[in-house]
Amino acid sequence: GLVWLGLGPRGRLTPRQPVLALSSAAAIVGSMATLPTDWGFVLALVTVASIVALAVQRADLLLLAVGALGTLGVLPAAANEWFPGSVAVPLVLLGVGLLLVAVALWTARRHRDRSGGA
Repeated sequence: GLVWLGLGPRGRLTPRQPVLALSSAAAIVGSMATLPTDWGFVLALVTVASIVALAVQRADLLLLAVGALGTLGVLPAAANEWFPGSVAVPLVLLGVGLLLVAVALWTARRHRDRSGGA
């Protein structure tokens, strides 16, 4: 997944947008395979955060959707592992969800401006 992710933006694999989305999904699935360990949670969280950041930088809504779905898969598991039974967990999940919605709206606006749409 990471090799494809590296080759996609350089134009080595085309079409770029599906290559980025599929390689990002593969990277997320690969990182989630390590979840029973603490370092696996860190790897998965860094992976989804990097994908969301790349999506925002490129104004790519499909990539943002992949990153958001990965975040929704990884973050609750990490929160339950590290803070079991904590009252703060639902609030953190709500905050991250609201942040993802705000980032999606901002990215959609940037995507529309870049493509020249009305």
